[in-house]
Amino acid sequence: MDLIVPESDYFENKKEWMRAFEVLQQLVKEYPNEPKYLCKLAFLCWYHTSESDGDRENLNESLLDSTLLACFVEGKKKFSEDVNFLVVFGQMMHLTPYLFEHENFDYFAIEKLALDYIEKAFMMAPNNLFIKKLFIETRYIPENISSNRLLNRFKKLLNIETEKECNVLKNKVAHDISNFGFSGLMLEFFKDMNPRNSL
Repeated sequence: MDLIVPESDYFENKKEWMRAFEVLQQLVKEYPNEPKYLCKLAFLCWYHTSESDGDRENLNESLLDSTLLACFVEGKKKFSEDVNFLVVFGQMMHLTPYLFEHENFDYFAIEKLALDYIEKAFMMAPNNLFIKKLFIETRYIPENISSNRLLNRFKKLLNIETEKECNVLKNKVAHDISNFGFSGLMLEFFKDMNPRNSL
C-alpha cells in the first residue's frame, strides 16, 4: 500500500487542517488517476466528520460531507480495483456506513459494500498483514458454528487457527504500523486503532 503524501502530511502533522485539505484537493485535480490523493482527501474529510474532537480549524461540516461523498462516488467509478482505495474506503464505510448513504446506497448496502471492499483487498494482497487483520476483524462468525466446516475453511484460508495466532498477528500489525504505507493523520488514526499488546 502507498498512502504517503508528504505535501499534505506536513500540514496534517501541524494540525493545519485547511491547508492540508487545500493541498490534497489540488493534488486530486492535478493527478486524477492517482488513487492515494483521493483516498487521503476522503480520509481527512471522514476523520473530521466522524472521529475528530472538534479541532477542525475552518473545515465546515457541509464541505467535509460533500467532499467525502464526491470522493466516494469518483473513487468507486475509477479505483474499485485499487488496494489503497479498497482498504481506506472499506475501513471508513465499515465504521460509519451512514456517512456514505446516497441515491441507491442505503445503510445496509454500504455496510455490505464495505465488507466486499475489504474482502477484495484481502484477495488481492493476502500477504499484507494489515489487510489480513482488517479482514479478520470485519468478519462476524457466530460462536455456535465453531465446529462448522465453514469456520475451519475460513481459518485455513487465513492461516490462523487459534486465538493466540490471531493475537500474534494483531501485535505484528501494531508493531509495524508505520511500515504499511500510511502517513500523517491516517498513520496516527491507525496507530490508535492498532495499539500494541503484550502476548
